[in-house]
Amino acid sequence: LAPVGAALIPLVVIHCFIALWFPMFGRVGATFFEMASGAFVVAAKLASDFDPHWVLPGPTPLQAAGLALLAGVWLTRISLRARIMGTAMLLLLATAEELRLRHPLETGQARLTFIDVGQGDSTLIETASGHHALIDAGGAILGGPDPGARAVLPLLRSLRIDSLDVVMLSHPHPDHYGGLEAVLTQLRVRELWDTGQACAEEPSGAACQLIERARRRGTRVVGPRELCRKPRSLGPLTLRVIAPCPVFDEGFGPNDNSFVMRIEHGARSVLMTGDAEHDAEAQLVGTRALLHADVLKVGHHGSKTSTTAPFLKAVDPWLAVISCGRGNRFGHPHPDVSARLGAAIPNTLRLDEVGGVRVLSDGHRFTVDAYDPRVALRR
Repeated sequence: LAPVGAALIPLVVIHCFIALWFPMFGRVGATFFEMASGAFVVAAKLASDFDPHWVLPGPTPLQAAGLALLAGVWLTRISLRARIMGTAMLLLLATAEELRLRHPLETGQARLTFIDVGQGDSTLIETASGHHALIDAGGAILGGPDPGARAVLPLLRSLRIDSLDVVMLSHPHPDHYGGLEAVLTQLRVRELWDTGQACAEEPSGAACQLIERARRRGTRVVGPRELCRKPRSLGPLTLRVIAPCPVFDEGFGPNDNSFVMRIEHGARSVLMTGDAEHDAEAQLVGTRALLHADVLKVGHHGSKTSTTAPFLKAVDPWLAVISCGRGNRFGHPHPDVSARLGAAIPNTLRLDEVGGVRVLSDGHRFTVDAYDPRVALRR
């Protein structure tokens, strides 16, 4: 599309100049502009008909600089042999960069990225063995750009991830499932983990329809009864679903029926809580579930109905991560929750303040950084 799009701007300028100073020729300029804009629309339509799995990811800054340098090499007057050698070297460097992107982790490592999707949740799990999982994908509950298409998919493309072993829908609320449509249609997804509440209670609802479309595309839908039976492996990680088990509780709403999952990597662990509130937290504490974790994804974006003192004591995390949108109308995180976290644990990171957060683990140590370069934690 670039050649057609690039032609539109000068044609507009030329047409405006002709129409202003030589009105009698304005109709001719308009004809050429109409032809170019029509070609752009046709090209866009053809591009949209391609298999979405063939989308070519954009170059990294290093690769883009290499391409620019390559163009400069061929515009110089040096010998053909020197041009070919320069081209070979630049292509070799671009290939090395591509391999680095496709294999970013060392053997045995795993990385969690808490993605900044505004007022919502989304977490990417990567392993050095090439296994990938995604928990939720945000959702534009108040309108505006789709975070699945604008934040989650670009991140996956930049990491050269074109398939996912697991997508977990923590619970059927639009700020968690809204962005999944883009992910499920653009990437190959082997399994979709679903609590089962959406289709049981509202089979014609948006969440259930999303799940059914994924099923028709060949994605296997897995529910709590199977997931609670035994932990799942994802490369070096153990994914242990601890709620809702063995099935969702009909007396609870979607928040308290959120998937609660403990991600274990050697001696380190992360607890994902979806939007679980005080009823679910009390039930988990009361059943003496295995809750202790080094990292806690704070429930319900830091709402006052979550992260109770007994639950926080049972988890006893070193780091808490709150996924909330900047200036959100819900007042998340609630001051009481922030105060409890500040008094009980050493580190709390809010995505509305520091951007996306990455937790790198080798099974023994954690390294934490964020979009904000001032964030650098070690454990």
